[in-house]
Amino acid sequence: MKNTIKIWPYIDDLSQTIVPYQSSNLNIDNKIYIDFSNVKSINSSGSAITVFKLLPIINRYKNGTWIIEQPEDIDLKAFLNRIGVYKILSDNIANKDLFSNISHLNDLSSYEQHNNLEIKTTSFPLIVLDYSNFDYRICVEDFIDNLIDILMPFNITFNIKLNVFLKLLKEIAKNSEDHTSTSAIFGLDIIENEITNKAKLLFSFCDFGIGIHNNIKKHLEND
Repeated sequence: MKNTIKIWPYIDDLSQTIVPYQSSNLNIDNKIYIDFSNVKSINSSGSAITVFKLLPIINRYKNGTWIIEQPEDIDLKAFLNRIGVYKILSDNIANKDLFSNISHLNDLSSYEQHNNLEIKTTSFPLIVLDYSNFDYRICVEDFIDNLIDILMPFNITFNIKLNVFLKLLKEIAKNSEDHTSTSAIFGLDIIENEITNKAKLLFSFCDFGIGIHNNIKKHLEND
């Protein structure tokens, strides 16, 4: 049996938030596979959650030799490359298998997907907020500037309440920075119905802090 972390086939819905990726059965003495071969559907917000779950395992087994197995579908391969999944994983893997055929793009770009119901999904490159490498709040401001550039063209068409949405995300990012010593990962998708000309925003913001529950517990008395 392969020494494998098998990725959930559907990385575009809420199921990704509850799928556990177990590491207790991994053997560091053998090659460790991250297996995307069964992936059938994907977007950026789901990909952010997937990467968020994989990075602590990669760090835990940083002395292992890692291999990424790609999906068979060429569009899914292109998606993982263009929005930065391969780049983030590669940047965090110290020991890559010499025969791995994975290469990643440094110039990331959005990716459009269409289905037969006239639904277009535009997925944007994952954003890594690396708080530890910036002065306080600089990373947050850069994050918001990036989102303004992404969303402004859509604001013309869909009249997004951009000031409200960006204020919400800025507060999330500030709170994340205040309770996280390392980094966060953000994924964003815009899903358009080309018949009704309506759209919705889908995003996920994942950080490596201890979480609200554990943070509150730190300030409670032992009893």
